[in-house]
Amino acid sequence: MNKNYILVLITVVAIFLNFNKLKAQSLSVGDIAFIGMNADSPEGYSFITLTDISGSEVIFFSDRGIISTASYIAGDEGTYRFTAPAAGIPCGTIVSFDELTSDVYTITGVSGATMTKLTGSANLGTADQIYAYQTTGNVISAVPSDATFIAGVQGEYDASCIDPVTKWTQAVCVSSTSESIVPPGLTNGVNCVSVTPAGPEKDNLRYSGTLTGTSTALLAAINDFTNWETTDAGAYDIKPSGYASPSVDCSTLSIYTFDVDNTIKIYPNPSSAIIRVTGLKTTELYTIYGILGNKILEGKTANNEAIDIDILSKGMYFLKIKNKTPIKFIKE
Repeated sequence: MNKNYILVLITVVAIFLNFNKLKAQSLSVGDIAFIGMNADSPEGYSFITLTDISGSEVIFFSDRGIISTASYIAGDEGTYRFTAPAAGIPCGTIVSFDELTSDVYTITGVSGATMTKLTGSANLGTADQIYAYQTTGNVISAVPSDATFIAGVQGEYDASCIDPVTKWTQAVCVSSTSESIVPPGLTNGVNCVSVTPAGPEKDNLRYSGTLTGTSTALLAAINDFTNWETTDAGAYDIKPSGYASPSVDCSTLSIYTFDVDNTIKIYPNPSSAIIRVTGLKTTELYTIYGILGNKILEGKTANNEAIDIDILSKGMYFLKIKNKTPIKFIKE
């Protein structure tokens, strides 16, 4: 065989293997949402997909306490690597993990997926937290800043340690594996949830609201703690059979026309007072919509001009400029 041909073939194979190794972080914040967590036996947790999950997608799940963007709490808590089936997972699918055997999770809701223990033990303990993330290269996160956090839920409550803004634990109080600051990049009540922000903490948590509606509406409903039930009287049924059958409209803001060449961006995002739009060549009309598609604000803006969002309540919104893709932003 021609040596040059062999060299080319080896190069192509190497590129292919390297591409698959590096394939990661294709999910965005809020593409899944936790809908259950049990600390009592059988320990476990469940989530619902709010977008289609690609075949062989890798998601990490961990309950290790986060102190800051630079560090996790010392020690080994359970971190598991979930690999979606080759066929992928459709939007609106409930997936659950139950620890029926020590440190081994039984997956319900999809066939062909795997859940592999990487470090520590499956030990949610009392009023713990669980979060999901992805990393470049599909490797376990070494420090929180190298991870893209996608979703989170926690049931911890300590009146002297709860952060008045995030409703998760204050950094200075994270001293055990069942405590954590809000995962970096997530916003409580928007794409993660502290289920017992006013106490008392409970061992078992389950979303009890509707699973019918748009993916954006459900993301908001699921991360609203008032739509959850809690108990210390034994584990909930958090398998798909424990919920009403989901009916999720995954076409976010489908009433709009999209421009695939859209180059406009919003900053800062999240923001508590103003946002600015970059990439505009002329003054444009804008409209701000809520997650249900309801019109909230409208006006005109130019490139880098401030838009006042101070009157908005905390949460997720979409800014729409004519013939451009709606841009999601968070009001803190």
